[in-house]
This record gives sequence, C-alpha cells and structure tokens, in this order.
Amino acid sequence: MKKFYSLVYLLVAVFSFGQINYTIAPNPFNETDAITLTVPGDQIDESAWGVSNNSIYMWSWSFDTNYQNSQDCPTNGSWNNSNDLNKLSYNSITDTYSLTFTPTTFYGRTGIGRFGFLLKDKTGSHQTSPDIFVNVGILNLNLTNPVANSLTTVPSGNSVNITATTNVSAIFQLKANGTVVNSTSAPSQSYNYSYTVTQDANMELIATDTNSNSKNAAFILQTPRTVISEAIPGWIRQGINYLPSDQTKVGLALYAPHKNFVHVIGSFNNWAVNDAYLMKRDTANPDLYWIELNGLTPQQLYTFQYRTNDLKKVADPYSPQILSSYDDQWISNATYPNLPPFPAGQDFEVSMFKTGQAPYNWQTINFQRPAKEDLVVYELLLRDFTQEKNWQSLINKISYLKNLNINAIELLPIMEFDGNLSWGYNTSFHYALDKAYGTPEKFKEFVDLCHQNGIAVILDIAFNHATGRSPLARLWNIDPGW
Repeated sequence: MKKFYSLVYLLVAVFSFGQINYTIAPNPFNETDAITLTVPGDQIDESAWGVSNNSIYMWSWSFDTNYQNSQDCPTNGSWNNSNDLNKLSYNSITDTYSLTFTPTTFYGRTGIGRFGFLLKDKTGSHQTSPDIFVNVGILNLNLTNPVANSLTTVPSGNSVNITATTNVSAIFQLKANGTVVNSTSAPSQSYNYSYTVTQDANMELIATDTNSNSKNAAFILQTPRTVISEAIPGWIRQGINYLPSDQTKVGLALYAPHKNFVHVIGSFNNWAVNDAYLMKRDTANPDLYWIELNGLTPQQLYTFQYRTNDLKKVADPYSPQILSSYDDQWISNATYPNLPPFPAGQDFEVSMFKTGQAPYNWQTINFQRPAKEDLVVYELLLRDFTQEKNWQSLINKISYLKNLNINAIELLPIMEFDGNLSWGYNTSFHYALDKAYGTPEKFKEFVDLCHQNGIAVILDIAFNHATGRSPLARLWNIDPGW
C-alpha cells in the first residue's frame, strides 16, 4: 500500500514532515489556482536511489471537500513506470525540484479539499515517506473533536465537546440532522461547543470566512441500544425465511459477531433507522441477530439491508436474489425483463423478498441422474457460450447440446459476482443467481429442460471466495469506504 492517511495535518508556509521539506506557492490557494511545489535537492539522495538525469516523479492522489473519495492522479502512470507528465523539473542553480500544476486540471476533478503526494523514482524502487497531505482552499477547516467522518457513541443525555480550528477567521454553524443547533456571530479561528446528545445525529460543522468561502466537516453521533435477548423461533434460520401459514410475515437472521446491535432498514420503513426494527439476539447464540417482520402485503416486492452499530449497511449474505447499484443498469430487459429498480438514495447491494410466490411448475419430477462413472460432462461458461449470454439462449441450444451425446453440463459459477462479465470466481453472494444471465425462473426452465433430455446439471461453486462487495467481507472491512 502506497498511501497512508492521518487525521490531523499541519499547514504552514514551509512544511516539514519527517524526512522531506517542501514549499507551495502561492499558499493558501484555491483548486483553480496554478501552484508550484518545490522540494530542496538535499531532500533526495539520488546516488542512493540510483537516479540519473534528476528523474524524480510525483505520485499523487486527491480527496473531496470532506477529505473522502480518494482518486489517483490521472497522470500517475503505473507504480512501476511513472508517467513523464509527473516528472519534476530540476534547477541546478538553486538545487531544487519543482512541479507547477492547477489542481482541478491535474487531478481531473472539482470539489477538491485535499491532495496527498510522495516522491519516487520512475520504477517505484525508492520513495519518500511518510505520505504528505496538503489542504486545498483559501479557508481550511480542521475538526479536532470528534475527528471528521468519525462515529462516536454517546449515551442519550450526555454531552460531547465539539472543537475545530481554521487558518483564517470564520463564523461557524453546527447542524444536527440538517437543523442548525449552534452558530457563532463573531469571526474566530477556533470553535468550541458542548452538544447534548438526545438521538442519533448526522452532524455537520460549517465554517465561512469573511469572503464567503465555506468549508464543512461531517461526523456522526450515535446513542447505544439495549438489545433484547430471546430465543430465535424454530422456523427462522440465517437468511430470509417465509412462513407458509402466514404470508404477511418474514423472518430474518444475521450472524454478526463483534457487532453491538443491528437494525433492519428497507422499503417497509423508508430506509430509516427505527428501533421498532432493532434485531434481537438469540439466547443460545448471542452473535445471531433475528427479527420477525409482520404486516407485509403478500406478493409485494420488498427490499432491505442490515445496518450495524458501526454503520455497515449490507444485504443478506444468504440472499437468493439481490439488486446492485453498480451492475443492474447494464442488464438488458431482454435478459432480465422487468428488473426491479434499485432503491433511490441507497448504495451497494440490497436484498429482496416477496411472500406468497407461486412455486415453479417442474415438468420433470423423477429425473435420475447418471452414475458418476458414466458421466460425460460438458463444461460451460455461459458468458462465452452464446452471443446473448443468458439462460434463454442456452435453452435455445438444447438440441445442439443433446446431439453432443453428453449426459451432464457443468456450469462455471453462476452465483452473483462483482460486475456483469466474469468467470464467476469473484463471488459476492454465494446463494444468489447472477442477474446478468437472466431470471431465476429461466434458470429453472433450463434445468427442467436438461432433465427432460436426460442431462444432469452440475454447478461449479466457490464457497471459499468472497469479494469486496460480499457482506461476509464488508461487515468486518475496516476501510470506511466499504
């Protein structure tokens, strides 16, 4: 990993960060200003680095105004082969390296609040350390307590001291869930306010200088929850559970060690954290959270996620079908007719459930699979087998497959994977069919047709693989962006 993030930064006319000094002119500056970064030549031992012709490069990345959403500089090149557009100029008279650039152009984006950089040789064999961070903007806001983009748990009725500093005098405004709860009238370079916590709150501190330049910093305050301990009903196990005798009810269960509490959010509660949807703990297994959802409308589609105390929002790992904010927009209606829209305002994957669904009407109910020693297997990657890349196109090829004199088809993984084009081994949901191949009904139709033609269907499954978008990875991933 080549970037190391820290939470507090010191910005002065000359910067000193461990082993490297540098200057930026002008300073401070806005994202549309041309700036020159200068590094004294004695900061880099070219002989030790094996560098010739003063070939020193900048590797850089940028953040948004909340110091989130890191993006690499488009002209970085690769770590092993830096782009010459990021090569610093060397001045032998002053013995300095320098690079002049305009942040919006250099990083190919607007709304830049900070950038980071290091210096390296072209092949990445040597680099400066630690990484250096520079605030962008005439006005800089440094939230010192709580730190920006953090989560702090505070019992209801208790107070938290909110402090911040700016590099120029500014007035401050503090918002909780969009409502102003405190503001200052006299410009100052520091802010200090004791806020009493009564409920979960998305907090935002806004600083505005005398020239109407503004910067904001966000953080979250959360109250702890008391979780009911109760034995999980016998009809509920991990995942989404239906009760045949009651089509207005669904049972959900999530195994979530090291989580203090879990809410269910979804289309049935406007995706809001509501303690009426706080999951219970199983008495026999305190790491197993469960809930019964009542009053549902039969055959109505519902979508949901789990939301843990550390703000992880994930779909159910056992989902038989999910919706994706990343992939669904690229799936054609021909492949998956009437694909439900992804819920507005949400991100990552969401689970779906619908009570009272009609079961598939299997035409072949007494299929006898071939003995293992008699198997003649055709291994098939649906993505590459037909131009259409879906179950219907495979159904259309059943005569071709039967004429091969095979008695089994082995499908490379068809479970939900990241993206829509894959060998299938980057599994994100191990029990969900990937919608890029079509609907579950079409898959069942294909299996049914194979059985009618004496062909068994074998699934290649990779249970030991879980990608970054899998709930099994995201629930415990420490990266705040995941």
